[in-house]
Amino acid sequence: MSTTILDESEREELARLRQEVLQLQSSNDTLVSSIHHLSGELLKRRNPHSLTPSSTIIPMKRSKQIDSTNVFRFSQKSALGTQKKDSLEKEDVGLPNEIMLHLFKYLSRSDLDRSALVCRRWKKIIDVHRCSLARRRIRLFKIIETTPNVIMFSAATSTQNIKYLFNINGENQSPDVIHRVAKMLKYSKVRRLVMCGFRLTEVMVHDLVTIFKKADVLFHRLEMIGVSLRNLSADTFQKFIGEHLMAEQYFLDGICDSDSEHFSGRLFERTGIKKAEDVTIYDVSSINDEEVVLDVGDDVLLDFIFGKYTDSVDRATVYLDNPAISSAFVYNALVRFAQEPDLKHAIIHSEISHCRDQVVHNNRSTRFEYNVEVQAEYSSYNTKTNSVLEAKVSKTADDDFVHVTLTIAAL
Repeated sequence: MSTTILDESEREELARLRQEVLQLQSSNDTLVSSIHHLSGELLKRRNPHSLTPSSTIIPMKRSKQIDSTNVFRFSQKSALGTQKKDSLEKEDVGLPNEIMLHLFKYLSRSDLDRSALVCRRWKKIIDVHRCSLARRRIRLFKIIETTPNVIMFSAATSTQNIKYLFNINGENQSPDVIHRVAKMLKYSKVRRLVMCGFRLTEVMVHDLVTIFKKADVLFHRLEMIGVSLRNLSADTFQKFIGEHLMAEQYFLDGICDSDSEHFSGRLFERTGIKKAEDVTIYDVSSINDEEVVLDVGDDVLLDFIFGKYTDSVDRATVYLDNPAISSAFVYNALVRFAQEPDLKHAIIHSEISHCRDQVVHNNRSTRFEYNVEVQAEYSSYNTKTNSVLEAKVSKTADDDFVHVTLTIAAL
């Protein structure tokens, strides 16, 4: 069994690192202790009379007779003195705001909620800097229909599951249900928001937007499954998911009672959709239960894929079912890729199903890789970014449609 022998400089560096770890641990313990000590001291200053025994009674002196001409002046001085005394009693002379903010960054959201009750200054620091402090973690927030016209809000954390019922028609609706749901979600980060199996209306969208704004909630992933858009305009729908409810990932499956306007090119210009790391839109149907063709042409989709109107650098995948692209889409993608000056905002992997059969012409920007019965592959090279676009066109014997896959890889 061999052992590693450290030279003198390595031993000194190891000893120095150990000493730094001990100092950091000691500093952290001191800061945490300061928080608890200050909390107790401030609570005592806010309630100074609670420390005085109830049996202690200070005898009252006989009041002196005051001239009537000085009554107003005396009362005014007395009032000012009382206000000054009260303000001094409530004054917080603790650590500077910068240090308190640094300490608050180590606390969980439940601890921050309790700290905000200590004094006004602490509450203001926590409220102003809430974006940089810990959020309440909600694993799954469900909005599902339980009975006709009644949906359930359900928030699941690591320790509890809270539920509220919401009447879509507003009948027998508790007046504070919006307030209670907003309080449940306040300053939280929702890992998955699942909206499933109900009809989305204008009134309901308004109530949901009100709740999310009051709660200042963030969403990682939105899943819309089997939701009806029969009573929702295209503009309201696009603003709702692309502006008001901005998630990092979008998964829309089985959307029904819609039309091509709901999924037009304007949807892909919304801030949330443009910046999302993952967008999936699959199996959209109309009121007549027919497949809806997404009203997205070649130029709009290529602008979206190559990140023309976004500054996000975390865009990973897009999956679209049945878009209205032309038979020259793959060719246009290969030619444009070779001319792009910057690809740091582009989507790395794109899949497009139920497309027209593709025709790829010979061009100096395109390269033919292979063509077999089930699949053909083409590529294009970008000299400015030293990367390649791999385009695969898959075919099936079931229908005349093809499946297109675009992948950007660095060389």
